Amino acid sequence: MPWKRRTTDEDAQQEPEREEGDEATTTATETAEDAGDDPLAALSAEVAEWKDRCLRAAADMENVRRRARLDAEEARKFANERLVSELLPVLDNFGRALDAADQTEDFEALRTGVQLIHRQLDELLTRAGLVRIEAEGQTFDPNLHEAIMQVEPEGDQPPHLVVQELRPGYRLNDRVVRPSLVKVTSG
Repeated sequence: MPWKRRTTDEDAQQEPEREEGDEATTTATETAEDAGDDPLAALSAEVAEWKDRCLRAAADMENVRRRARLDAEEARKFANERLVSELLPVLDNFGRALDAADQTEDFEALRTGVQLIHRQLDELLTRAGLVRIEAEGQTFDPNLHEAIMQVEPEGDQPPHLVVQELRPGYRLNDRVVRPSLVKVTSG
């Protein structure tokens, strides 16, 4: 018979000594010995152990995916928190300007206040990486400009020259957020 149980003397000679508290993993041979003379039971026990490990690994991976998805959602939800908190003083200043407009007839002072708020907002957005696209006097670039009108060149103006910016365009960290609306010379 190919499966023969070793005697106690053979076990002592063959098996290495283990120190107390040494947790060794169960091997196929030890499982076979524990199952007695039934190799099918030993293999079934090993299959059950591997199946359990596989299920645990799959559950761990699903937990990692779920946690990563939740972290990404959280990051998206609060990605603009710093910018929004920096915009709140600008919003407060606009509120004060509107209150002042109701209480005063000094339109020059009101205009100066609104200009200060505009400058405050512009500086904040510049610190956040927003840059205005230069358009007027530049050669038309479809990556930066959106032409909505064409005019005949005057004098020695070259074709495809931006002669007027109708709405400013902006880049955020070198990516065009909004192209400039422009009037260009025909070519």
